[in-house]
Amino acid sequence: MVKKLGRYGFFLACSNFPKCRNAKPYPIADCPVPGCDGKIVVRISKKRRQRFYGCTNYPKCNYLTKTKPLEEKCPKCGYWLTYQKKGKKLFKKCTNPECDFIIPVEENEPVEE
Repeated sequence: MVKKLGRYGFFLACSNFPKCRNAKPYPIADCPVPGCDGKIVVRISKKRRQRFYGCTNYPKCNYLTKTKPLEEKCPKCGYWLTYQKKGKKLFKKCTNPECDFIIPVEENEPVEE
């Protein structure tokens, strides 16, 4: 399996890709849910209008988010941090709905999409 770039982002595919159609979504991070060993991957809605991020162990683990998880984890609960916008300001916010951790992004800090 090799990392390839398609119109919807990166994915893992067989090195002989057009002939061999074995392909899987590229994992972004580990699932933050305790006890789940799945990976977070990019998913596309049924009508291909929206992109969201969900766990590969879908029936067992219902974790999903609309914002891309960052490499950083929340110092309070250990869930992933994501970028959130409020007006023109950008914040790093915890994905755990029960956690209230939020921190503003500094102006000189690089922002990844």
